[in-house]
Amino acid sequence: MKTLSVIFLLFAGSVFAGQDSLFVEMKGDTVKIWNTDVTTNCCTDFQFDVTIIKDSITIVELDTAKDWCTCTCTFDLCTSITGLSPGTYYVSVFRYLPYADSQFVGILSFTINNSNSLPNSISGYQSKCKYPSAIFVDELYVPQNFNLWQNYPNPFNPSTVISYQLPVGSWVTLKVYNILGEEVATLVNEKREAGRYEVEFNGSKLASGVYFYRLVVSSSNPLKISNQILTGKMSLIR
Repeated sequence: MKTLSVIFLLFAGSVFAGQDSLFVEMKGDTVKIWNTDVTTNCCTDFQFDVTIIKDSITIVELDTAKDWCTCTCTFDLCTSITGLSPGTYYVSVFRYLPYADSQFVGILSFTINNSNSLPNSISGYQSKCKYPSAIFVDELYVPQNFNLWQNYPNPFNPSTVISYQLPVGSWVTLKVYNILGEEVATLVNEKREAGRYEVEFNGSKLASGVYFYRLVVSSSNPLKISNQILTGKMSLIR
C-alpha cells in the first residue's frame, strides 16, 4: 500500500488562455498527475513523453495532430505512473503544440511513504472534448511575425517535422546542413504565401549526429520585408 501526500503546487498558464490546473491523485498503487481544463484546438491528439531520473519526473504533453480545426475544446489530460519507490518526487509539466514553442505548464511535488514492489508502468490519457469553447476561421489567420519552431520529434529516427510561419508572401528556402556546414537536403525553395507550414524531413540515408536546419526568407521588393534567416538544431539517432 502506498501513502501519498502532496507537498507543493505551482501553476503557470499556457499559450491558449485555458484555466488548466495540475493536481495529484492516488488510485491504488498508481500516481495520477492530472492537468485538467486544458483549452486548445479541437483536433489536438496528445501523447505523453515521461522521463524519470531519480526523484525528478518530467512530463511533456505532445500534440501530434496533423490537422488544424476551426474551433477550440477543453480537455482533461492525465499521466499515470505505477511502481515508484518511496520518496519525494518533483514533477515538471510542459506542453508542445505544432505551432508554438514548448510551454511550461507547472510544477508540483508529492511524497510516497510506502510502496509495493510493482514493475514500473507509464500511460497517458486524454479525455474527449468536454465542450467547444470558441469558433474561429483559420483561413483568415495571418501570422504577425516570422517563426521557425523546434522540429518534432527531436531526437528523431528517421523522420521529423519542421514548422515555420510567414506574415507575408515570400521566397522561402529551407535547407538542412550537417555539423561541418555541408548541405545535405533542400526541403523548400519556392514562393510561399503568408501562413503556417509543415515540412517533413527524412534522414534515413544520413548517419546519426547533429544537424542544422536553416530558413531563409527573402523578397524581390526590399520595401516589403527584409531578409530573415532562422536556424534550428536537431539530432538524428539510429
